[in-house]
Amino acid sequence: MSVVGFQKGFTLIELIVVVSIISLMLFFTLPNLRGTLQPQSARDTTRWIMNAEKKLRENAIRHNIRYTLHVDLTAGKIWFSNELMEAEEIERFAAKAVSLSENVVISEIAFPLKNKTVHGSAEIHFYPKGYADKTVIRIHNDRDNKFNLLIEPFLSGVRIVP
Repeated sequence: MSVVGFQKGFTLIELIVVVSIISLMLFFTLPNLRGTLQPQSARDTTRWIMNAEKKLRENAIRHNIRYTLHVDLTAGKIWFSNELMEAEEIERFAAKAVSLSENVVISEIAFPLKNKTVHGSAEIHFYPKGYADKTVIRIHNDRDNKFNLLIEPFLSGVRIVP
């Protein structure tokens, strides 16, 4: 039995509510999807740098010595050392350096507080008092995805910034 004069369908308010809910879902999920579009090797490089920053900062405090993260932009390699290492030991660590994937490039290291940008190789220092050099690491891959990693002097952890 149907009511005369009424048609089956959706009201304007129902459509607005559904479109609003879908929009909210997209708003919260798209930032997460952006990370999945980044190739695995770029994510691995980012994760390695984030873990290294944490460990080097902790070790500098624990051992009360300066640690250094070395980044060779030309060779695409990353390694670390500390101020107590002899030159031979630093060379051994450099020989065992982590190589970046073929499609990932660290294009630039910038030190905003020192007005210095490096294009060859760079040293990022982590000090015994718990702070580090303020550094921006510019990374891109073969899909032309570009992003920056920010190491703050007094804040532990690396932030990804546009």
